[in-house]
Amino acid sequence: MKKKTLAVAMCGLLILTGCAKSPKLSDGKEVVGSIDGKDVTAEEIYDSMKEDYGTNALISIIDDYIISKEITDDSEYKEQADIQLQQYKLSYSSEWEDFLNYYGYDSEDEMKADILTQLKTEAVAKKYIKDEITEDDLKKYYDENISTELTVRHILIKSSASSDSSTEEKTTSEEEAYNKAVDLIKKLDEGASFETLAKENSEDTGSAENGGLITGVNKAGYDNSFYNAALALKDGEYTKEPVKSAYGYHIILTVSRTEAESYDTLKDSLYDKVVDDKISNDQYLTYKTWDSIRKKYNLNIVDTTIKNSYDSTISQINKQ
Repeated sequence: MKKKTLAVAMCGLLILTGCAKSPKLSDGKEVVGSIDGKDVTAEEIYDSMKEDYGTNALISIIDDYIISKEITDDSEYKEQADIQLQQYKLSYSSEWEDFLNYYGYDSEDEMKADILTQLKTEAVAKKYIKDEITEDDLKKYYDENISTELTVRHILIKSSASSDSSTEEKTTSEEEAYNKAVDLIKKLDEGASFETLAKENSEDTGSAENGGLITGVNKAGYDNSFYNAALALKDGEYTKEPVKSAYGYHIILTVSRTEAESYDTLKDSLYDKVVDDKISNDQYLTYKTWDSIRKKYNLNIVDTTIKNSYDSTISQINKQ
């Protein structure tokens, strides 16, 4: 969210450039305030503010310029900003003015402008991250996230042991859960209805009432042992041994499957997913990328204080 300190810093910069009409000392320095025996100059204000606010102000101006070069048509982002603003208004409708004031906005338009800047800043970073994606990145994402999607039924039997249980109690409870699952498999072998057994015995409250039915089972979102066991079954088959997962023991019946599309078919559609995945796995990636973008545009910070502050910040980010 926007902070008013940036606006304060900008005022200091504007004063220094002579935008305000101020008296001048004999050495040409502009006086912006005084008391008996002391004149306060624009240069003094700038020096006192630049350490705290100067870096943010400078980078904000530079990034805005870069964005204007990278994004020549921002109509798409304006629409997104408007949607986000409306979502905020719906969420905080009864206290909208307080919400705006709390985050330092004087109007909706000011907030929308800030959202727009954030969206474009993210878009430019994603563009550069996308340019760095390799074939190995795409294949790795495909292998880890794209898989045959299954519809299954399952019965979950949990151990009754808790974290406070003794080792002996945990072992006994595990054996009881396993043996109960084995008994249920015997009933299936004798012709019992899988759906009925699931409704009566499964401890997965999310699926038990539907006869243990789960749709959209894939490699990325499910326990590996559960998914691999289900994938190995033919449609209509159930596991002949209980399947152990982090949740307990499962009996799994594979209902149907939708085969995954090939890597070559999906390749072009994976770029954006890989970008989002990279950002999700590295909270500092956008900051690192923007540092690279500024270098591409030949960023040169002349002021020593601001340069040291910027370099220190980037150094800390790169260590993450």
